[in-house]
Amino acid sequence: MKSSMSFRVVLLLAGVLLAACGSQPSDTTPPSVVSVYPADGSHGFKHGDAITLTFSEPVDPISVMEAYRSDDEGLKPDQVTFAFADGGKKVLIRPVQPLLYSPTDSYLYYAFELGSGVTDRAGNPLAEPLRVRFSTMRTLTTNLPSERAFDGSASASVAQNDLPVFMVGDNLSDEGIRGFFSFAFPEEADGVLAARLRFYVSGIAGDPFGGLGLLNLEPVDLGVGLDAADYANPALAVAITDAGTGWTAGSYHEYGVSDWAVAAWNEGRSRLQVRLRFDQESDGDGANDVVYLVAQDAEDIPDQIGPEYLPVLELTYYGP
Repeated sequence: MKSSMSFRVVLLLAGVLLAACGSQPSDTTPPSVVSVYPADGSHGFKHGDAITLTFSEPVDPISVMEAYRSDDEGLKPDQVTFAFADGGKKVLIRPVQPLLYSPTDSYLYYAFELGSGVTDRAGNPLAEPLRVRFSTMRTLTTNLPSERAFDGSASASVAQNDLPVFMVGDNLSDEGIRGFFSFAFPEEADGVLAARLRFYVSGIAGDPFGGLGLLNLEPVDLGVGLDAADYANPALAVAITDAGTGWTAGSYHEYGVSDWAVAAWNEGRSRLQVRLRFDQESDGDGANDVVYLVAQDAEDIPDQIGPEYLPVLELTYYGP
């Protein structure tokens, strides 16, 4: 009698356990896209960037790769790689070859989509298909102002960078004076293509070209700010020389410095900095033999020196 009752209890418990197991709810929640980079309609996708998708839950990798579509060269399914992170919640899609940048200032667009074939691990399809259209970098040209912390003049003993006009040549003490300009690349830049320097001569004293020789323009690295040590800093490339033809008070002078700007960018420097010096430090005549160049500090006195006279680096670069 007791054995029969125990058997019935065991059967009852087994039934309860089976019922409990059968009543557990299955996963019916579809996955959704929580974030996407680049965002739809965004600009400035760079070389080295990955399309990054974050889902609300882990997704099935095979379903993602099969649901991915793009007709654009460089983003077609066989032209990208897939990587999965964060337990399957994050997907990184990388072009095998860098996507093209626009050769003009017009936007160059790419697009991709993920269909509802994307599923979570329970087989639930994506809540909504995803379609994203974005652009890569484009070719832009801008005029950069010189940096006031750097532009100015220096002798072997002292530097000055807070005057609206600075000198290049030699002074009454027969001390050599050299001039400097500095231009910071745009923060959003992803490559430098070309550069042209323009500055304005506000005056000339003595005979600098006759007594001191050729004017040399050369790239340098000024460190954290202009100081006397920059007078003798080593040049980073062969100088551009100018014999002084056309140098008069009120004249503009322009120089192509693309190679220097590209080299500065490729070498990881954030700016192009140049020095102007004459062949000879002094002619020993005890007189000023100088050219006076307008510095960026002149922007503080626009009623005396208009903005059109300020130094400019015309830079062509890749930007968003």
